[in-house]
Amino acid sequence: MARDQDQLSDYEQLRDALRIDKFNLDDELVNNPELVQRVGEQVEMAISRRDEANLDLKNAMAALDAVLREEAGDKKLTEKAIEQQINDSVKIIDMRKNIIRLTEKVGRWQALRESYRDRSSALKGLCSLHATNYFVVNSGSPYRREAVSRQADDIRAKAGEERASRPARPQASRNKD
Repeated sequence: MARDQDQLSDYEQLRDALRIDKFNLDDELVNNPELVQRVGEQVEMAISRRDEANLDLKNAMAALDAVLREEAGDKKLTEKAIEQQINDSVKIIDMRKNIIRLTEKVGRWQALRESYRDRSSALKGLCSLHATNYFVVNSGSPYRREAVSRQADDIRAKAGEERASRPARPQASRNKD
């Protein structure tokens, strides 16, 4: 059970680490590969535990089948009767419940892995926005945003004036023959 608690805390820590601090993108980018690796390892471990439980179930069912056939001795038991006794066994029922629980954990870890793939894409997009000073323009006081907006308008106006003052280039003629 302690192992389950450790895994739960790992899951919660990694789930909480999905959040991206857009003002600390350099650290987010540096830490992302390690987080993706940790999630990937947890997915594989969860799958391994589930597969091991499935194998244990098959072995337990085979062992119980052998015991039931041995106990029957000369009595004829149908395959259905043996199967029913195996399925009604408390041990087998508990093992199946455990497999269901482990399958749910695999699903949660796989969903988290997919979220980390999305996080990696989001980081790329946020870095592009950062490179265009998106966060600087859209943060701060309204006065700062207005000043930056005016500055951008001035730059666009100057560029337009420069384009207008340039001599027109001759257009290449296209012959339609």
